[in-house]
Amino acid sequence: MLEDSDLELVVSRLQDPQPIAPGIFLREATSSVWIASGLAKISAIYGASLLQRMVGSPSRYVTPLEYVQNQRINCLPVLISLRGKHTDAIEVAQAVVNREVERSILLSCSPSGPAGKIMLERPPAKHHAAAVVASAALPERDKRFVNFKSILTLSAITNRLVYGALEKAESLEVDYRKLYGAWSVAENAAVRISDQICSVPGWERKQLIILAEGAYSELGIAWQSVLSEAGIANPVCLDMKDYTHGDHLVASRTKNAIYLVIGHKGVSSVSRTFIGRFSTLFPVCSLELQTDPQYHFWENIFAVGGVTSELTGALGYYNKRPEKDPVIWSWRGWGSMSAD
Repeated sequence: MLEDSDLELVVSRLQDPQPIAPGIFLREATSSVWIASGLAKISAIYGASLLQRMVGSPSRYVTPLEYVQNQRINCLPVLISLRGKHTDAIEVAQAVVNREVERSILLSCSPSGPAGKIMLERPPAKHHAAAVVASAALPERDKRFVNFKSILTLSAITNRLVYGALEKAESLEVDYRKLYGAWSVAENAAVRISDQICSVPGWERKQLIILAEGAYSELGIAWQSVLSEAGIANPVCLDMKDYTHGDHLVASRTKNAIYLVIGHKGVSSVSRTFIGRFSTLFPVCSLELQTDPQYHFWENIFAVGGVTSELTGALGYYNKRPEKDPVIWSWRGWGSMSAD
């Protein structure tokens, strides 16, 4: 299951007294793109969604490949990378510099890493250009099912970055009693959901379909990314209302799906209707977020960690990662994202 240190890490990062100076860049930007790969994209999608909800400026997530290829993206770039060492982050940083982007933000626990050096030590441009850093101490290496503490750390920094962009910052102040409440609720939900999934015969060979609010929501992508990297499933994440327009026909034909519906009070009519109907034909699990909307992300990510931990146990490698395929793992260098 989850460790107490997970919650302690989130609390300590959210309580960090060091101001997040880049918030003013977000406040003054007309739009932003949040760029990340791997598990870091959970924090990127969370940041884009949170900023758009709280500040109102258009914000979206793009992959590193999309950012490097689309040279017409004219938004404030926010690059998220735990250490700034991956080639994806390095190529994005170089693209920011090559385009002489006036303002950019790097969110990383190692701002002096390769990506950080490129963005922060750029040569003089034809016009003023500035890159700023949002950072926090690097967490201990997490050897569980995935580097879960990296997700929590980057997401907490993301929360504080958006907090700094608000004109009335108190509107995003964290009530730690509610955060602890989200933790407690998520622990109980994780036990229930994992038991429900494991009770389905042959569950490990079924297609897990995650339905949430939005086609690429910060809630659904957390499940998709963590369950995939933990070797449990390759879920698809879809908008629960849009799914009813016909995307369900493959599941209807193959009868090989398990559903996880992530709902909350605002979408209860849609989620309740879906669960009531589809549960007559398919295994349907649900996570009904009970905390205030501000804490939905944390309640959800805690549940993700708890369920993943339990499912690794059901597959025989409790709280660890599956063995890597030596051939696939030996492959290095996946080509440049820019034109040859």
